[in-house]
Amino acid sequence: MRHYGFFTYSANEALHVSEPEKELLLALFNTMKTELASRLDEFSQEVVIAQLELLFTYANRFYKRQFLTRKAGHSDLLQQLEETLADCF
Repeated sequence: MRHYGFFTYSANEALHVSEPEKELLLALFNTMKTELASRLDEFSQEVVIAQLELLFTYANRFYKRQFLTRKAGHSDLLQQLEETLADCF
């Protein structure tokens, strides 16, 4: 999971997905849910792991894409606010 930067992002770097991307990710979750609810066999673990890898690959694609397609804007101000709030709590 170290290969996926979105596990360690700051609040101002949250993953934003479009509606079609959201549907794709939810479909992967549903596929895993169906697999886990069905009778287990010697391939069950491999199937779930493959779905997780695909989910992480799509999330990584969407995460990296959003930094190519949107401006940083007020990221410094947001970072300062996040640090101030963290200090308060």
